[in-house]
Amino acid sequence: MKTVTTIGIIIFVGLQELLSVQAIPVEKWFQLEGGNQSIFIEREYKYNWFQARNECLQKNMTLIAVESSEKNAMLANLLKRVFDKSHNLWIGGDDLAQQDVFVWSSTGRRFEFTNWSKGNPSHNNDLEHCVNIWEHSDFEWNDSPCSDLKGFICEENIHLLAAKQELQHTKNLLYEVYERCSG
Repeated sequence: MKTVTTIGIIIFVGLQELLSVQAIPVEKWFQLEGGNQSIFIEREYKYNWFQARNECLQKNMTLIAVESSEKNAMLANLLKRVFDKSHNLWIGGDDLAQQDVFVWSSTGRRFEFTNWSKGNPSHNNDLEHCVNIWEHSDFEWNDSPCSDLKGFICEENIHLLAAKQELQHTKNLLYEVYERCSG
C-alpha cells in the first residue's frame, strides 16, 4: 500500500510540474525605426486576408500599407530581426475592385511603390487578389488567393496616428504659452 501511495504522490507532483510550466510568450508588438509607429505581427498561419484585416480593425489598426521604399526598408529590417527567414504575412494591398489595380485597403490609394517578387503579381488564373510578404523571397511581395491562411502585419490606424500627432503638437503649443505667461 505504501508503494502505491508513493507512486501516486510522484505522479501527482510530476503533473503539477507539467501544469506549472509556462509557455514562452511570443512578442507581437514592435516599433518601426524612429519609434513613432506601432506594428503588430501575427506569426500563426491561421487567417485569410479578410480575417487578418478584421483582426487589425479590432485592435484599432489596419493591415500595413507599404507606400514607400523607406517604409519598406524599415519593415524589412524589422522582419529580419524578428524572423530568420521570410514568412507568409498578409499586408494591406489588394486588387479586389479591379484586376491589376492594386490599392492599399486602409486608404484606397493605388500602389505607387511596389516590392513584387520575380514573376509577381501573377494572378494565377484570376485567383490571386491579395498581397502578402512571401516566404519564397527576400521579404518581397506575392499575390495570393485571399482565402489562403497566413500571418499578418498591422499598423496604427493612420487617422488615429495623425490625431495623436496633432494632439501632441497642440499640447506643446499650450505648454509654450503657459511657460511664457507664467514666467
